[in-house]
Amino acid sequence: MNQKSILNTVIIGVCILVAARMFNSTLREFVNKDRQVSVKGLAEKVVPADEVEWDLSFFLEDNDQIKLFNRLKAQAEAIKAYGLANEITEEEITIEPVSISHNSYDYKNKPPRFWYSGRINIVISSNNVKRITDLKAREDELTAKGFIFDSNYINYYYYGLNKIKPEMIETATQEARKAAEKFAEDCGSKLGRIRTAYQGRFSIEDISSYPGMKKIRIVNTVTYMLDD
Repeated sequence: MNQKSILNTVIIGVCILVAARMFNSTLREFVNKDRQVSVKGLAEKVVPADEVEWDLSFFLEDNDQIKLFNRLKAQAEAIKAYGLANEITEEEITIEPVSISHNSYDYKNKPPRFWYSGRINIVISSNNVKRITDLKAREDELTAKGFIFDSNYINYYYYGLNKIKPEMIETATQEARKAAEKFAEDCGSKLGRIRTAYQGRFSIEDISSYPGMKKIRIVNTVTYMLDD
């Protein structure tokens, strides 16, 4: 065998060896991609609301527009007086403008029972959540005074999310890692690097059994590689 043939044989051998190593590395990478675990980590926190808004409205009807206007204003002023007598301040009470509409004949061309319908809204807003919550719990007092509300509901708001975000994100990530470590242990593997991580959205919900309290929640999803 001449030197040229020997050289060609050596070159071919080296190429085969390099290709084999590349194939082995690619195969190992392909297999490792399947050795992963995706887990979710939950963080929850219960916090008191920062602000409360109590919305009340009256709906009345009359055949005299001026009389209807005065009746609605009188109802609103009576609610305001009740609030002031129960430690609600002037600044916390908003009486919205009276809204009156003219009623028309019905489809049978019959006149309405009342020609005018009107509504007025009263909004009580405060950062003293407990005081307003306690007062709404006594709303039977208003019913006993003869008030009939068209709507009567309360909303709670929480504005301190940015203060607790870092702590909750960290907690959710730690919980995800604990779940992944337990899975790896059960599989006889070791937890490797993070392959992907997704931060969920924060949700803020009322707790119906605890008026004035909010539940903050976030779920993070993390995918870890598993090592032998």
